[in-house]
Amino acid sequence: MRLSELPLEVVADCPLCHESGARDFVSRGDGMQVVQCTTCSFLYLNPRPVNEALQRIYSTAYYESSDEMCGYREYLRREREALDGGWHIGYTILDLIEQFEPLLGKKVIEVGSGSGSVLRIAAQKGATVQGIESCAEMAQYIQKHLAMSVMHGSLEDADLPDDAFDLVLLCEVIEHLSDPLGAARQLQKCLKPGGLLFLTTPNAGCTGRFGGSWYGFHASYEHVSYFDMASLNRLIGQASLDVLGAWSFGDTHPDVHDKKSDTASTLLKSVLRSFASELAPSLLNRYRRTKRRQTLYPCTGIEQAHSLWLLAQKAATPYAE
Repeated sequence: MRLSELPLEVVADCPLCHESGARDFVSRGDGMQVVQCTTCSFLYLNPRPVNEALQRIYSTAYYESSDEMCGYREYLRREREALDGGWHIGYTILDLIEQFEPLLGKKVIEVGSGSGSVLRIAAQKGATVQGIESCAEMAQYIQKHLAMSVMHGSLEDADLPDDAFDLVLLCEVIEHLSDPLGAARQLQKCLKPGGLLFLTTPNAGCTGRFGGSWYGFHASYEHVSYFDMASLNRLIGQASLDVLGAWSFGDTHPDVHDKKSDTASTLLKSVLRSFASELAPSLLNRYRRTKRRQTLYPCTGIEQAHSLWLLAQKAATPYAE
């Protein structure tokens, strides 16, 4: 599905600082325009699909897409393989969070819970878990196969109670939202005093090195917001949260879009998948577990790994008015 085929709206003000004024930054691979706020430098899609149309993207087809430019290919198979192999990214995420706060006995909610893999790992660590998922079929899958509580719908439609959760997980979600600041403020309200928000998002700071060739502009075309560390810090501050830690994760030399390499890359992935499933699964899983431990970097001001991770906390006592 091409986003340009959906009903579009012009964004009058920056979704982050709400000031008017933006300049063209890059035309994505699908022809949609990314602009940069002239006040806070935030990058966002303009025009963008109206929110109702954007929500309709997240169907079963999105999770079993034949086109990885918008969606996932063989999503559930990959998730099950990662969990069974012990190298699912959820292990790294939750181990990191537990360096700050143990999950045993904690109440955890994940927004955009997908297959429920991260919730399953959190439950194994002794947390009480629930999720919010836009795709009805994925929500049903979690309820049926994992026996976990998941609400089908968007965050905007969720009536979350105030001061209810010890931890909110927002993994690869904030870049999908038309109103990221509104979402962050909503999640801040549902956290208990002292509660934690953990989020991940593609690192738009890579544009400082790769410009318009950054792969984030040539894949995952459902993304409408692009964060670097500065814009994440601004988002968290405006949501009345305090940053506890920030990291960049993944390859320190992110993929640069190169059409000539697409065919070779697809062939290589096919060969590696065959090797992983038939010849040496245990060896590959051991390598993946080791690689997960070696590719998490504390943010130092120049973050070039492809993903940003951030842990924030709600004040234990209310902010003074």
